[in-house]
Amino acid sequence: MKVFIVLFAVLALALCDGETDANKKDKRGIVELSNGYDPVYHKQVVEVAKPYPVPVEKSYPVYVKEPHYVHKTVPSTVYDHDSTVYGSSVGYEHKPLWG
Repeated sequence: MKVFIVLFAVLALALCDGETDANKKDKRGIVELSNGYDPVYHKQVVEVAKPYPVPVEKSYPVYVKEPHYVHKTVPSTVYDHDSTVYGSSVGYEHKPLWG
């Protein structure tokens, strides 16, 4: 009986050891983790000389000690509406809320 227990214990250890080799991929399964390459991240920095002023438009207000006003046209949309829509008679009675 002890022989069967030892045999099954050795067999279980052998089966568990083989399963770890099959699961050596990252979460998405794109690259194998033990492919022999070290993870290397390249960062390329390019410096460009700018002898000219670059216009910057900020989307948030910035504190300025002395404001400098610039005449710039900003496109805006104006919606036209018929005055008859707001002044038209309603086909039902307005009932008071209280009373």
